[in-house]
Amino acid sequence: YQGAAIRVQTQYPFNTTVEIIGTLQSSAAPLTINLRIPSWVKKGAISLNGAPPLPVRAGEMHTVNLTRSGLRVVLFFDDSLR
Repeated sequence: YQGAAIRVQTQYPFNTTVEIIGTLQSSAAPLTINLRIPSWVKKGAISLNGAPPLPVRAGEMHTVNLTRSGLRVVLFFDDSLR
């Protein structure tokens, strides 16, 4: 997507968080991003732009919007497999 930069930071499987940072150039249109929570997650959460984490369910999709003000998503996954 022209005008957008997305950076994913993780040390999975040694750390059970995934951080996604998004920025847009001033001329770029907002961007919708769909995130799928893996089916093996027993207990997970998502935090948007520093807000307290909210629970997520395995196999669900979460839609987030990247705007000119930026986006920071942190996904928290448990460290056990089903």
